[in-house]
Amino acid sequence: MKPRPLARYDDFVGYQAGKPIEEVTRELGLTRVVKLASNENPHPPHPAVHDAVARDVAQGHRYPDDLSHDLATALAAFHGVGREQILLGAGSTDVLTFSWRVVSGPGDLGVYGWPSFVMYPVAGFYSGATNVPVPLRSGALDLDALLDAVRRPEARILAFCNPNNPTGSHVGHDDAIAFLDQVPEHVLVVNDEAYFDYADAADYPRLLPTVAQRPNVLTTRTFSKVYGLAGFRVGYGVGHASLVSTLTMGRNPFAVSRLAQVAAMEALRHQDEVVRRVKDNSQERDRLLPLLAQRGFEPLPTQGNFVFVTPPDDRDWFDLLVHQGVIVRPMPGGLRITFGTAEEDDFLLHAIDTVNA
Repeated sequence: MKPRPLARYDDFVGYQAGKPIEEVTRELGLTRVVKLASNENPHPPHPAVHDAVARDVAQGHRYPDDLSHDLATALAAFHGVGREQILLGAGSTDVLTFSWRVVSGPGDLGVYGWPSFVMYPVAGFYSGATNVPVPLRSGALDLDALLDAVRRPEARILAFCNPNNPTGSHVGHDDAIAFLDQVPEHVLVVNDEAYFDYADAADYPRLLPTVAQRPNVLTTRTFSKVYGLAGFRVGYGVGHASLVSTLTMGRNPFAVSRLAQVAAMEALRHQDEVVRRVKDNSQERDRLLPLLAQRGFEPLPTQGNFVFVTPPDDRDWFDLLVHQGVIVRPMPGGLRITFGTAEEDDFLLHAIDTVNA
């Protein structure tokens, strides 16, 4: 019997990582390259994380704790929920993809706003479900259209990215609660809050731990952004204990490495550093956006550590900037630019001015 494909390949949008600094340096022979493409934290892990990881390297010949017990316990205390409500993975992307596989398959629908995080259609492809991308409205999630889509009886999972990547828009507290109240109970909502820490709008929803009591909502967070641990690959979900128990069946064993667990636990202890980094991001956002606008790059308002801009003309600005040593993320209709340090962002502005000279 000929095997049935999991999904139509023409529906698949593969994840394409941003060009690494080493590749651009090698290909173009540049002496300096700045990467503002992958929404990474421009600051390295807290020094205490370095020390904690160094102390644990000697145990590298041992498998990690499969359930990440200590880290799950720390996260549960941090969020005011039970340890059984924490779901760990190799980044929140991992949690997203194995959750998608558990709750959906061929004949089911996976719904998400679009454009949004590119791993949503990838997760749908992995699971065999049919992807239902719902177009944004003025750069923001169209809540009415999303509800129409998830009310279809075949719908099984909905990705709710807030703030939305790549546009930076957000759904306010009252609208978010009203929206969740209307999602059918058989649909899993992945409340993707990868950029939660950076959001400073007065109405940005602070839903945990309340929504963790809803049996169909999983809120996902990551240590890759504000904590600066992108290279360690550790993220997590917070949800109802019965939901977490079900979704756990889909995760890979030993997904979160020993050193990743150690790094995340130590980083979590330094919330003063989180506050400092959020403040730095806000200051750089407020400084950079008008300077980009002055150069003809129309920025969207953003609640993340990045901004989506429409370039001033139809030239290939990704290529133009990369030849100046600045890596940004090309997107349909524009560019997504991660906020770097003040020095890195000044290098971006200089690169733009050089292209326009």
